[in-house]
Amino acid sequence: MTSTNENWACTVPGCMRDNRACDRLAGVPTDADADVKIFKDPESGAAYCADYIDWLIDSKKFNDAFESAPTAEDTEAETDAAPLTPTVILARLKERVQGQDRACQSIASAIFEQRKNRELRTEHKDLLDENDLDDEDVSKANIFMPGPTGCGKTYIVKTVAKIVDEPFYVYRGTAGLTAAGYVGGNVEDIVEEYVAKVQEWLEARNDPAAKDPRKVAEWINTSGGIIAVDEVDKIAASKGTGKDVGGQAVQDRLLTFMEGEEITIKLPHPSNPQAAVQVTVDTTHIQFILMGAFSPAGDGKDKMSQRKLIDIIKQRRGSTGSGMEGRADESSRVSDGNLYLYAKEEDFVSFGFKPEFVGRIIGYFAPLRQLGEEDLVRILTHVRGNPVAVEKARYSILGSERGLRGFNLKFTDDALKAIAKKAASKGTGARGLKTVLRQTLSEIGFMAPDLVGEYDEILITADIVETEGVIVKDGDNQTFRKSGRKTLTPVDDKPDNDA
Repeated sequence: MTSTNENWACTVPGCMRDNRACDRLAGVPTDADADVKIFKDPESGAAYCADYIDWLIDSKKFNDAFESAPTAEDTEAETDAAPLTPTVILARLKERVQGQDRACQSIASAIFEQRKNRELRTEHKDLLDENDLDDEDVSKANIFMPGPTGCGKTYIVKTVAKIVDEPFYVYRGTAGLTAAGYVGGNVEDIVEEYVAKVQEWLEARNDPAAKDPRKVAEWINTSGGIIAVDEVDKIAASKGTGKDVGGQAVQDRLLTFMEGEEITIKLPHPSNPQAAVQVTVDTTHIQFILMGAFSPAGDGKDKMSQRKLIDIIKQRRGSTGSGMEGRADESSRVSDGNLYLYAKEEDFVSFGFKPEFVGRIIGYFAPLRQLGEEDLVRILTHVRGNPVAVEKARYSILGSERGLRGFNLKFTDDALKAIAKKAASKGTGARGLKTVLRQTLSEIGFMAPDLVGEYDEILITADIVETEGVIVKDGDNQTFRKSGRKTLTPVDDKPDNDA
C-alpha cells in the first residue's frame, strides 16, 4: 500500500506523477488482481499506474475509489472549521506563499489581534468598563509591509483576506494624495472606493445589505474589513522649502484616518440613482496594511523618496563606510533584495516619514525579501494553486468534447528553472511567472487540441522555454510524445532461489 506525500507525487517507484488520484487509486492493487507493488524497474512501476487508472476508468470504479479517499478539499474544510488562531492563519498562508515566513507570521498575529480587538470593543464592552478602559485604549493592529517589487505584497493581502473571509481593497492612488484644501486625492476617496468594494463582496454572498449603501456602511462600522494602502513611500516628506501638501501633511491625515475616524460621504441612493444618500463610515474596525517598495519615486527632484531605502539601510549598517565599519563585511553578504529584512524605524524616518507616523504604524512590522529563482520554482510547482498544476489540469482535459483523454503535461527540472530565471530577469518577481509560462505554452497550446489521440504526452524542456514555444519534432526531447504504455505485471522482490 502506498502513501500520499505532501507534493501529491505518486509513491510507486518510477511513476512520479503529481496527479493525486494516481497514488490513491494505484494504492489498491488487489482490485487489479495484484497483491504487491514492488517492481524490478521504474518503467514497470509507471506502466502499472497508467494501466491501473485506465482499468478503473473503464470499469466505472474511478469515481468511487477517488471519492472514498480523503482529498485536499477535505483537509482544507477541516482547517476551515478550526479556530483561526495565529498558527492556523500562518499555516494556511504558507500553503500559498513561498519564502516570506517572517512576514507571514507577523501578519497572522496582527490579523488575529485585530479580530480580537474588534470583538472586545463590540461584544465585551463590559470588560472594558470593568477595567476602566475606553475604546481608544484598544490600539489598532495595523501592518507595515515594506518589500521589493514582485515579492508578493498584494498577493499576501488577498490571501489572508480570503483566509479570514473579509473584504479587502488595495488603494493605489497614494501618489496623488494631498492635504485638505488642495487639488488631489483625499482619504474620503479611499472610503468611497472601499464602500463599493464591500458592496461587491456582500453581493457575492447574496447579502441583502448590499442593495443599500447605508446598510453597507453599517456592516463596515461593525465588521471592518481590510484596506491596503499601496506605494505608501510616495507620501515621504518633501525636502524642499515650499509648502509640503503631499508629504507630512498627508502622513498626519492618513494616521488619523487609520486609527479610527468617522467620515461622511455621499453615495448614489439605492432607489433613485439620480439622488444621493449621506452615509457615515467609522474606520475604527478597519485593519490597514501599508505597503511599498521604497524605491525612488520619480515624482520631483526635491523628494527624499529619490533615495532608496536599501541605500539608507546600507549606510546605517556600515557597508558604505559611514559608521559601524565593523559590520561592513556582514552587510556586503546581504543582497539588496534581502536588506528590507534589516530595516529599522530610523531608516524610514531618514526616508522621509515623521517619527510619530513611523512609531504608530510599525507595531506589526512585516518586511518582505526579494524572491530568488529557487523560490520562484517552488511557487511554480509547490504552493497551492500553483500555475503549473493549473496548466496540467487544463491540458489533461483537452479532447473531452470528443470523449478523448488529453495530455500528461511534463516539465523537466531545467525547464522550471528556465521559467523562474526568465521571470526573475523581468524584475517583476512572482508576477512574471504566469506571463513566462503562458508565452512558453502559447504555440504548443495552439496545436495541442488537434493532436489529441495521436499523442498523449507533452514534454516542456529548457530549450522550449528559451525559444518561447518552438516545438521540437525529433529526438529524445520531442515535444509531443506517445507514452508507449503497455501492460506489465508487477513482481515481488523475493530472492531468486534458483541460483
